[in-house]
Amino acid sequence: QVIINLLNNARDSLLERKIELPNIQVEIKRKHSSILITVCDNANGVPKDIIEKIFDPYFTTKDSLRGTGIGLYMSKTIIEEHMGGILSVHNTSHGACFSIKFLIVFSTSLM
Repeated sequence: QVIINLLNNARDSLLERKIELPNIQVEIKRKHSSILITVCDNANGVPKDIIEKIFDPYFTTKDSLRGTGIGLYMSKTIIEEHMGGILSVHNTSHGACFSIKFLIVFSTSLM
């Protein structure tokens, strides 16, 4: 559900901003002792004045008919409180990039 939400938000940004050659890139990779999932777009990024607020409950950049401000808040809650990961966002030179990071836990006990 979190990945779907991130993809839908990227699509909405690309359409709203009428990006000529829209692109959404999803990448999953193992990095040392963690798994990193990124969803990046080329919709020119999240404005600097709101990037710190986008995970707040009821904060939305969409009109009242399309956005409730629950999507990114719930995504962060699911990843961080229920799955032990970290959900973050940063801007690149082309757009926004959302990252989900999970630590890999190795168990030495055998059943």
